[in-house]
Amino acid sequence: MWNIKVNVDKEHIDNACRRNSNHCMVADAIHSRLKWATHVVVDTQSVRFNNRKQGKRYIYLTPTEAQKAIILFDQGVKVRPFSFMLSQGYMKVKTMRARQKKAKKTSRSYKHNTNKYTPPTHREFGLRILTR
Repeated sequence: MWNIKVNVDKEHIDNACRRNSNHCMVADAIHSRLKWATHVVVDTQSVRFNNRKQGKRYIYLTPTEAQKAIILFDQGVKVRPFSFMLSQGYMKVKTMRARQKKAKKTSRSYKHNTNKYTPPTHREFGLRILTR
């Protein structure tokens, strides 16, 4: 995996949305650093993004500097520009739906799963050390 240095500038901080995993300052900085990255999602635990051309999903643990900045920003505290390094990532080869061959219809019909839990896009925090 690559080691990627990411700089979070003042414009990323100004344009960011609070408590949004898809449009936070770190996600915007990663997207501007890696133009090919799609579906960038950042929370206090991990950073995830896709490379659609190669059909791969990259997963990195969120560095401590970025975790602290995300928590302070979501609490309404002004954050200064900073930089961090994404290292020791995990790559998952993923078959994307658009690249799969058309499946033949089967005679089976499946019920809608009412117990399925879809996680929200808003962040919830579990790091007690970093909160005030």
